[in-house]
Order: sequence, then C-alpha cells, then structure tokens
Amino acid sequence: MNYFDFFGIKPEYIIDELILKKKFLEYSRLYHPDHFALKPTEDQESAEEQSAFNNKAFKVLSQPESRLKYILELKHVIQDEEIYTLDQDFLMEMLDLNDLIEEDASAATAQLKQLEESLYTDILPVLQTYDHIEIIDSDLKRLKDYHYKKRYILRIRENLNKFAS
Repeated sequence: MNYFDFFGIKPEYIIDELILKKKFLEYSRLYHPDHFALKPTEDQESAEEQSAFNNKAFKVLSQPESRLKYILELKHVIQDEEIYTLDQDFLMEMLDLNDLIEEDASAATAQLKQLEESLYTDILPVLQTYDHIEIIDSDLKRLKDYHYKKRYILRIRENLNKFAS
C-alpha cells in the first residue's frame, strides 16, 4: 500500500493538507502502542508497524519536495541514488551563482529566490493538473527536472547559509 492509499487521498502534488493531518491524527490515536499494551505480542507489533508507517507516510506527504519525490518514485521515474544530469544552461547558472555567493551574499540570495520562483511558476501548471494515471511522459520529465533542480538549489542555499555565517 502506498502512502496516498493509506490516507485515502488521490496521488497528487497539491493535496488537502487538512485532510492529511486529520487522517494522520486519527491513525496516530488508533495505532498508538499504548492502546495495545495488554494485547498479544502479535497485535502490539502490528500496531507499532502501523504507527511507524503512519508517521513516515505523514512526514513524506506533508512536505511538498518529498511528496513530489514520492510521486516520481511511484511512477518509476526516479530511483534512489540515481545520477541525473541537468541541462548545461542550468548548471552554468548554478556555477555563476556559487561565484556570486563569495562576492555578494545578499545579491546571491535575491538571485536564488528569483530562480526558485521562476522554476515554480514554470512547473505550476503541471503540478496543478497532475493526474497520476493520465500524466504524459513529457510532463513526468519536466517534474523530474524540477525535482533535481530544487535539490541542487537546496545545496546552494545550504552553501549560502554557511558562507553567510
């Protein structure tokens, strides 16, 4: 069972986070190990497994970046430890941004924010209309590119934060 099925929600990038949280809290109460303290060992272990699954599923689906990664994994578009090459223009832009961090951290921060907003604006139509069954390969590729670009940007942001401190 995947995380979306577990919570009874459609596999989409844009989800009703209130419903997700309600289901998480409901299952947290239902599978809490304390409720099974006097039950047979098998029931206790099952409750612990369900509780752990509930926690992990909520952690993944409650964060947009991890939710997108999970969707792409469900579609077998990405795999763990995959080496993915981004387009040269983006990589050159990242090199320039890294150089700018050393010269002017505030300008780099502003440029990074602008880049993130631009990437999000470009991919937003795909995210808003995502249909887990009907999505076409070219849109899956765009989502994959977006995912890896966001990861790259996260590393740059971490570098920027280190440099700023």
